Amino acid sequence: MDPSLLLSPKGRIARGSFWLGILILVVLNMLLSTIPVLGAAAGLILLWPQIALYMKRLHDFGWSGWLLLLPFSVSALGVGLLIANAGPALGSAKTPEQAQALLLSPAMRTPLIGLEAALAVGFVFLLWVGLTKGDAKANRFGPAPGGRP
Repeated sequence: MDPSLLLSPKGRIARGSFWLGILILVVLNMLLSTIPVLGAAAGLILLWPQIALYMKRLHDFGWSGWLLLLPFSVSALGVGLLIANAGPALGSAKTPEQAQALLLSPAMRTPLIGLEAALAVGFVFLLWVGLTKGDAKANRFGPAPGGRP
C-alpha cells in the first residue's frame, strides 16, 4: 500500500482504496481507544488521514475537497451542543447510573437529537463518497486511478 493514500489529499483514489483506507483507520482508532490519554490524542492525529481519503475520493468524481466542511461542521455543531448542555453535568456524575439518568432526562432530548443528526449526516456522507462512481477519464484533479472497478 502506498503511504500517500493516508497522508496526501492530492489526486484521486478509487472506491476500493477509499474503503481500504477507512478500514485501516477504523481498526487503528479501535486499537488506540484502549489507551486512555494517548488514544484520544492519537484519534485527533488520525483526522488528517481521514481528511486526505475523503478529499481524494471527492476529487475522483470531480468535487472539491472543501465539501468536507459540511459533515465536519455538522458534527462539530452536534458535539458542541451536547457539551454545552451536558458537559459539566456529565463530568460531575459520580456513577454510571447518574450519567445515564442525565442522558435520559428531558433536558437532553435536543442535544442528543443534534448529535444523532450529526452522526446520520456523517454516515450518509461516508456512503455517498464511498459508493459514488468516479469519473472514468481525467478531470481537473488528475488522471483516473488505474484498475477502477
